[in-house]
Amino acid sequence: MRDWRGLSIMMLLSVVVNFMLTPGVALMPLLVTQHFGGAAREMALFEAVWGIGIIGGGLLLAAWGGLKNQMLTAVIGLFGMAIGYLLCGAAPATALPLALFGYLLGGMANPITNGPFQAVVLSAVPPAMQGRVMALLGSISMVVSPLSLAVAGPLADVFGVRFWLLIGGLCSFAAAIVVLTVPAVRGMEQEALRRRESELVTTQAQISISRETHYSLPRRGRE
Repeated sequence: MRDWRGLSIMMLLSVVVNFMLTPGVALMPLLVTQHFGGAAREMALFEAVWGIGIIGGGLLLAAWGGLKNQMLTAVIGLFGMAIGYLLCGAAPATALPLALFGYLLGGMANPITNGPFQAVVLSAVPPAMQGRVMALLGSISMVVSPLSLAVAGPLADVFGVRFWLLIGGLCSFAAAIVVLTVPAVRGMEQEALRRRESELVTTQAQISISRETHYSLPRRGRE
């Protein structure tokens, strides 16, 4: 991972986005009760649309397959999460359906962001290393969650839950711009292909050397 610049930058973006977006889910009950004046019914609607969005986004990605450049597909997901959180944060108290739509959009964008990125990584990492690499990526991405919740709680008390949602949406938007404008990140799929071909060439060379060594060994005659 350290030697793959695009992956390192993407990992850093994942940390920042998770830091900003994770508290949005935890603070959603406060948005429902304090801003929209809702109760259990409204909170149930938010939970339902989030789940429906994730399932719908996964089915859409499975049927569509994404763009030819998978990292651009992830960019679409990042823009979707940004728009979803911005809609939740900007919706006035009288526009609960707008916030619900934003939450639905954020749920749909989640698998559209994560699916292509993980596919690109898995296509480049040798099978023997995939478990360790994916575990490390997941650990680094999620390790900031407790810290983000500790920071978001006091800030939400001072500035309101909507403030945090708006900042989270803007951070997702900025992450999408970075993926689009930084060649090492935008070209991660091409780099994955190069690494896969290099691994294949190395493996074939090792097999050839092994065969040559085997056939060059002296054979004992029958006694």
